[in-house]
Amino acid sequence: MPISRLPVKLVLQIVLLLAASVIGFLYLQMCHGGFTSDLGGDPDEAAHAVTALMVRDYLVGSLGTSPLAFASNYYEIFPKIALGHYPPGYYLPAAIALCLWCSPGVLIAMQAVWAATLAMLGWLFARRWISEGDGLLATFPALILLLNNEVVRVGCHVLSDLQLAALVFAAFWAWHQYLRRPSWRAGLAFGFLAAAAILTKGSAMGLAGVPLLTVLLGRRWQDVKTFHWWASAIPVLFLAGPWMAYSVRFTQEGFVDQNPLSFFIQALSYYREVLPRVLGWPVAILLLFSFARLLRDNMQNKVDAPRLVLWSGVLSMQGLVMVVPTGFSPRYLLPCLLPAALLALIELFFLTPLLCSKLRNRFSPILLVRLLVIALTIGTVFLTANTRPKWVSGFSESVARLFNKSASGKKGIWLVSSDPRGEGALIAAAAFGVDDRSSAALRIHRGSKDLVDTDWIGKGYEPRFTDSASILAILDQLKVDTVMVDLSMPFEHLKPHETMLKRSLDTPASGWQLAWKQSIQRGRGIPDGDLWVYQRTVSGGTPK
Repeated sequence: MPISRLPVKLVLQIVLLLAASVIGFLYLQMCHGGFTSDLGGDPDEAAHAVTALMVRDYLVGSLGTSPLAFASNYYEIFPKIALGHYPPGYYLPAAIALCLWCSPGVLIAMQAVWAATLAMLGWLFARRWISEGDGLLATFPALILLLNNEVVRVGCHVLSDLQLAALVFAAFWAWHQYLRRPSWRAGLAFGFLAAAAILTKGSAMGLAGVPLLTVLLGRRWQDVKTFHWWASAIPVLFLAGPWMAYSVRFTQEGFVDQNPLSFFIQALSYYREVLPRVLGWPVAILLLFSFARLLRDNMQNKVDAPRLVLWSGVLSMQGLVMVVPTGFSPRYLLPCLLPAALLALIELFFLTPLLCSKLRNRFSPILLVRLLVIALTIGTVFLTANTRPKWVSGFSESVARLFNKSASGKKGIWLVSSDPRGEGALIAAAAFGVDDRSSAALRIHRGSKDLVDTDWIGKGYEPRFTDSASILAILDQLKVDTVMVDLSMPFEHLKPHETMLKRSLDTPASGWQLAWKQSIQRGRGIPDGDLWVYQRTVSGGTPK
């Protein structure tokens, strides 16, 4: 229904829900360190931030020039670019936001907007198709989403998962419209939203299973005989297909060395433990009842459209991440969180008449379902609201200190050595902190790329050095004048090149001296560590 035809009361409710959701989520982000921490809370965070910044700089100052040449030059200065390994869909809206306010904080604020949008979509879906216009009951999935520990954790990081979840659910809704009234318009709407989701993150390829599963679970064999059912794939083929074909050589580097079957067996064990922790036991138990009823109704050919599309979406999206060997993470469950909450709400409506009869109708059905929803909301929020704060600090302080020392404007050539989180935090701090990112005043090298041979995710680790002298020779060859060695990660994560680099710089005749030692905090529960900043004392045998 067009916005102009929506009742004024409903429009006001949508606006109030969006505003309250954004404000509430921003408060949760502030409480959990989203706006005060460095961009080192997740291995992918800095890469997303720097790539968005690169797209912003291209749009502002280099539009019309070769984007590939611009990206290549940008990577030479700030070697933490994710475009190629990840699709471009997240970076365009992020870059537009950075045009308004060029700070990492705007990327965190964007997360609040996506979370609020997803909550609003869940509220509208529940209000229209489940709770029959009852806006109060429809707030259940929105609250479950916004207060979920994994949603808040991801919302405090620069990641694409909340944008992905919003686009995926919008695609579910479009296909729900198709199931109710099959048409070209609904089929193409699903296709365009699916393409947008795939161009945000490749795991949205799971959406390809939604039309097929609705046919199987709903016994809708007549759908495959219509052209508009097949037309839903056209936008995906022409919009997302070329990018996926182009980037497959990059994305394959992110796969772990496992065949799909063994990975699937491990995924079953992992998500069996993680699923109740992310969804909460109340929702997880209701999902079991819902799935059992789905199978029963499938045999009787009476699965309703909301359950059909929600279960098809959950099974297809989660099924993909359990067979494609890209590793494990609780945030891979986020596209399924809102559908799971909606399925739990549907199950409450189904169970209420049975409970009323058991209680000899002491409660009216609407009163009982409201009591159950309130209890389920409180219980689920209590069980899933234990979010570990993002307290990452020390990286940006050292970068700012280096910038303050370079009064002449020349920043120099740096080498940063750490794990992906540490290197990313330092590079992102430099990218957002320098005035002219396109100049040659600063260039950064990564120890994980210049001191060793490895692929994008660290496989095939092979040192390029044999002793301290060969490490120092690499620094001379790169003309590095500042080295930052971060040893704050857990001991079991330290790599040989990191400890060997520090040992080499500490030797008396190395030509390097320790400028300062910076305390690094990586999060609560993780011991603080140190970042060692070295500067060259001689150049070509002459003191600097």
